[in-house]
Amino acid sequence: MPKTKEPPPTGWDLLATYCPQCDAACCKYFAFEIDEPDCEEELDKVYWFLCHEGTMVFVDEGKWFLQISNKCRYLQPDGRCGVYDRRPQVCRDYGLGEDGQPNCEFTDGDYGYELEFRTPEAFLIYRNAFLEALAEEEEKERRKRARARGAASPRPPRRRKETADTLHIATAGPHPHLAGPLPRKMNRKARRKAALQA
Repeated sequence: MPKTKEPPPTGWDLLATYCPQCDAACCKYFAFEIDEPDCEEELDKVYWFLCHEGTMVFVDEGKWFLQISNKCRYLQPDGRCGVYDRRPQVCRDYGLGEDGQPNCEFTDGDYGYELEFRTPEAFLIYRNAFLEALAEEEEKERRKRARARGAASPRPPRRRKETADTLHIATAGPHPHLAGPLPRKMNRKARRKAALQA
């Protein structure tokens, strides 16, 4: 009698052999999508997330996620699920990629995120570069609008040349009338008299 060829193992069959060897990595964190930060306020929120222990922010396929390291309350000491028969659907679906093959921390090891921030300091580098680029972009846009209106870029205000009547008298002392700048309309004789009285 000829031997029947056994079907190749499915992704679930493979996972069944991998899971007992794993340290239940997928049961020790959860992640959810967050809005992509595109302004200073939203960047500050991401920075705040990362100021907490056990957090990580990553970007995968253009989407931003907040990951929180916190093990499942039903994870048993042997690495098995304490509520396996009534586990959440997220847990039921986890572990297989779109191709039906195992795709998890144990089988893949590295997801190769587009961006990954594990510390506040790492994110601050990104934040500062982002805000600098944003400011440059806004300045370019402002200049473009000014050219479109036919106006030249505004020149910085001219500094007034400081003269004796705009300077403080160093020896003015506590006298209330001489504590600030001298009045503009005071002539040279009056200024000299005021300085001598001090």
